[in-house]
Amino acid sequence: MDARDYLFDPTPNARAGTLCGLSAGAALRSRVERGAQDPALVDGPVRLSWAALAAQVDALANALALDGVSPGDVVGLYLPNGRAFVVAHLALASLGAVTLPLHVAYRERELAYLLDVTGASSAFAADAACADRIVSCGVHNVTVATAAAAAGFECLDDALSRGAGAAPARPDRSPDEPLALIATSATESSRPKLCIHTHDGLLSNAVEVARLAGATPSDRLLSASAYTHLFGLLAVHVALVGGCTLVAGPRFDARTYLAFLREARPTMFWAAPPVLRDLVALDPAAAGVARMREVRTGGSAIGADSVAAVRAALGDEVVVHWGMSEVGAGIMTRHGERADDLPGTIGTPIAGADIVVAGADGRPCPPGESGELWYRRADMLRGYYRDSAATGAALAHDGWLRTGDLARLDAAGRVFFVGRAKDIVNRGGLKISAFELESLLSEHPAVRQVAVVAVPDERLGERAAAVVALHDGHTFTIEDARAFLEARGIAKFKWPERWHVVAALPTTATNKVAKAAVRALVAELTSTERAVRA
Repeated sequence: MDARDYLFDPTPNARAGTLCGLSAGAALRSRVERGAQDPALVDGPVRLSWAALAAQVDALANALALDGVSPGDVVGLYLPNGRAFVVAHLALASLGAVTLPLHVAYRERELAYLLDVTGASSAFAADAACADRIVSCGVHNVTVATAAAAAGFECLDDALSRGAGAAPARPDRSPDEPLALIATSATESSRPKLCIHTHDGLLSNAVEVARLAGATPSDRLLSASAYTHLFGLLAVHVALVGGCTLVAGPRFDARTYLAFLREARPTMFWAAPPVLRDLVALDPAAAGVARMREVRTGGSAIGADSVAAVRAALGDEVVVHWGMSEVGAGIMTRHGERADDLPGTIGTPIAGADIVVAGADGRPCPPGESGELWYRRADMLRGYYRDSAATGAALAHDGWLRTGDLARLDAAGRVFFVGRAKDIVNRGGLKISAFELESLLSEHPAVRQVAVVAVPDERLGERAAAVVALHDGHTFTIEDARAFLEARGIAKFKWPERWHVVAALPTTATNKVAKAAVRALVAELTSTERAVRA
């Protein structure tokens, strides 16, 4: 892919001066020039300076070039947080190839679609089992992060050895070239859209976040959010432009992570609200975890009580952060503000961004009135890859992105998140398409009607509840449903966690399932169950 695939230009109607003219290669070279021996990355026993990181990036780029990876090729990164992801992402950037992050929770169904629609030429995988999934989807050029010679795949260290030596002269890529394709959460269909992001767009966004966070080479930045999410990938880019040491953590388990925090001593910690709630519940102070100067959270709602508890237990500053796959970071609270004093606030837009809270008629709502949040900044996506219809529906000719999120403004211009217009379940920052689950479950011969809705959850924000009506003489339990979804390669986080079997679902006059009535029904059933248990 290249600039000819762009379907939208956010710059003509956005404020000037937002873009910094950056490419990933130029940013890495600048960081080496400023402090070659400064620490860049910590991943378990691996410690890399900026010079050592750049050497590994060059070596991998050489190996990839020998394998035929060329500018514009899309390469999947099916990797957890760590050295492999960072080195691969920056090596691809230096070649002009495009990163396709693939969440480690994905299974065959999600992988096959994304690899096919992007025409991915190769991929990186966490281990041989993950590589086998990639191969089953038709992509055979796979490099694994761990030693896997016996499994028939080249491992990262072997690729680095093969590409070590003098790197061929590579001019910096144009800042306007594509850097990454970021998958949305399939909020309005069973398939995600792919946001096209340029080098300059993602890195300019990171420059502004680094400035607001006061990021410096003395900082140690740890993201519990996966680098395959744009929130986590932003942490990688903030470390690059701000010179922070990027610290890679283990797979999240509250007790394990608490011990890791005590040893790693990050100064900046980024995590979704459920992660923070689990850590706070274990009393970090008693575990000897040092306070951090910034804790940043986003991806799902967090209440004022939770913000106050996080501040008391973990950090001097708690930043509430709003962003999207289309935007990166867009709105946030600032250091010195108290989000817990203003329940529901997500702060104010970053410099160079414009917002409107629009009513149904498209006109701005007065303070206090809720409407759809529209957003505009020059570093946004360049359209949805090969989807002109979706691009035209979401992005107006005057540069506004219609986010589908509902918000209101106060008289001071602070933004308060109200909810979502899109039919999704936000499970701790992981978005689940109700349409996708309904489409799949309706394929089972026992199911006559099905609707999936979000139910509130104290820890994760929301969980998926399925309401089904069955054909006569059939049974279909939640265990049956989960086995059915697992057999179709659906990620576990998408499986329904509440299950209600009813005689018939409420419908509209045109015989369509009435979602508002279904939500009310689930609330009533849940209330009845609680009353019975009490």
